[in-house]
Amino acid sequence: MDTQPIRPRALMYVRVALVSSLLGVVALGGVASATKPTHAKKPPANKATAQKVVAVTTITGFGKVLTTSSGMALYTYALDKKNHSACTGSCLSAWPALTVGAKVRPIGTTGLGKFRRSGTLFQVTYHGRPLYTYSGDTTADSVSGNGVGNFHVVVVKSPAKGHSTTTTTSPTNGY
Repeated sequence: MDTQPIRPRALMYVRVALVSSLLGVVALGGVASATKPTHAKKPPANKATAQKVVAVTTITGFGKVLTTSSGMALYTYALDKKNHSACTGSCLSAWPALTVGAKVRPIGTTGLGKFRRSGTLFQVTYHGRPLYTYSGDTTADSVSGNGVGNFHVVVVKSPAKGHSTTTTTSPTNGY
């Protein structure tokens, strides 16, 4: 058995040979390429996350209406245009806009969308009509804002024949 220590110069030759071998394997697409680190795929940064913000609720005298996920009635404003709100300032104090963040895709029924209200706030829409709650509604199933100041509760399906209704569907204003 040879007990002589490896000289520094000989060690350098061994290192060069090892590096050259590895480079050759990588160039040929061999074993060394299998040691690349793997990373979990991240979802695209701009992909919206679905969030239930709207529900369809039956309210006596109105039939099926749109509500927030917590049961508060949703309204449209007759003076709004498609994907544009005419309610600003003190109007928003009485009629808070239903808003979501930029990365939220509102779900809960068909026809929901959103538009940029300001900065990072997006207002939820129903078939292009901006949606609002009413500050005077204090409990779920309350629709005390219907017909007040050109606001109307959003009726999805009217009551069955023979039952009375105290509202009409929101005006279309061309949408």
